[in-house]
This record gives sequence, structure tokens and C-alpha cells, in this order.
Amino acid sequence: MRAAELARAPERDGPESTASGVRDHRRLWAAGASRLLRNGRALEHLPALGQAHDAGLVTAGQVAEAARAVTPERLAAAAAAGVDLAVIDAVFTGVAVEQPHADLAQVVQRYLDDLDPDGPDPDGPEPDGPEPDPPNSGR
Repeated sequence: MRAAELARAPERDGPESTASGVRDHRRLWAAGASRLLRNGRALEHLPALGQAHDAGLVTAGQVAEAARAVTPERLAAAAAAGVDLAVIDAVFTGVAVEQPHADLAQVVQRYLDDLDPDGPDPDGPEPDGPEPDPPNSGR
């Protein structure tokens, strides 16, 4: 899906965006299509987590949780702070595979708090939380 998005294939095939193309092709609800694409973008920066997800060890909900840490703004902040994303990827993956989802949420939040100790901008957007797994997700 991410490769198709980067190639802008859906726009050539008819849909106005990758998300609408995914919704049409995969019969996903809008939030599910958006999460699928957001997760694909995140896994470009978290390859170990991606391998665990591909192996069925990590749910899409867990990937969405970790994705909060690799938005463009947070990647820039991490680079400025000298954060080694390979270490973050390994920690997130280990927790996602071995611990409950709530533990991963705490680890991600701790990382975000450490990355921005002043907290979110009071005039900025609402915090972006992950969407829960759909009822039939299998995990």
C-alpha cells in the first residue's frame, strides 16, 4: 500500500487519494484506510516493528500506537536531539511483542514526553491517539 501511495498510483487509477482508493479496493471504513496508510508510513521508520507485524506478532493497533512517535515533526525533533531510531524501534518492538498493548502505550508516551519535555503546544492540535483495533482484528 505504501509503495502505491508513493507512486501516486491511486490517482492515476481514478480515486482522488490513496485513502479513497484503499477504501474502495479493500472495502475498509475511512478510519481503517487512513490507519493503514499511516501505519505504512510509520513502518518505514520502524523496520523491526514492521517485521514483527508481518510475522503476526504485533497488531495494527500496536503499530498505530508506535506511529505516534514517528510523525514528521517528531522525527525532526528526534534527529535534532540525536535519537537513534534503531534503538527506539527495538524497544517498541520488544514491548509490543512481549507486553500488553497498554504497556506499549506507556512506553511510547514516555518517549514522547522525553522528546518534548515541555509538552504539546497549548494552542496546537489535539493529541493524536491511536484508534482501537476493530472487533474482528484477530488480536
